Amino acid sequence: MPMSPDTHTVTLHARLKGGRPWEPRESECWSAEWYADIQTLIAEGDLEAACTSCAPHLTALFLCSEISALESTEEVPGSTVKVSQPWLEEQPGGPPLLLFRWWYAKFDLKVSSATIRAWAADDGQGALLFNLDEFEAWLEANNVWGLQDGVRFCFEDVNYELDGMGELSCEVDEASVNVALETMFP
Repeated sequence: MPMSPDTHTVTLHARLKGGRPWEPRESECWSAEWYADIQTLIAEGDLEAACTSCAPHLTALFLCSEISALESTEEVPGSTVKVSQPWLEEQPGGPPLLLFRWWYAKFDLKVSSATIRAWAADDGQGALLFNLDEFEAWLEANNVWGLQDGVRFCFEDVNYELDGMGELSCEVDEASVNVALETMFP
């Protein structure tokens, strides 16, 4: 979808630490041959190869509709999705559950010029630059707890979510906002 003249691409970086599958027994992926291969790699301690084997089965989405202030219903796929430090957790009566210490995703979002402008402040030399205080004021003014509410991580068709201890974050890439601002205000 081409960008509207009133939108610019902004990059978001999302991380999930300690996520767990939501209803893991609902997926057929746990019985797939490739899943058994991943289990073997983890059992042998080859975590890097296990992550590489997981890569084709990873997806991430940013659901703009979860952040109403973005005024979009677009579902943006992650342009980069990675995991690290996988391990298996035994499940009573089921296959071992695949867990990851970290998930990471990069999203390239179309954001309105008005929103980008709201995230900026004058640098004292006449240029507009991303400003964390202005961004946080925008969050507060729009009753947005954080951009992480729009992030979804999946292994095949299994949603991984924050469960108990851990963290989920989604941060705006300052440089991408500054590039958009330079385009808007040359």
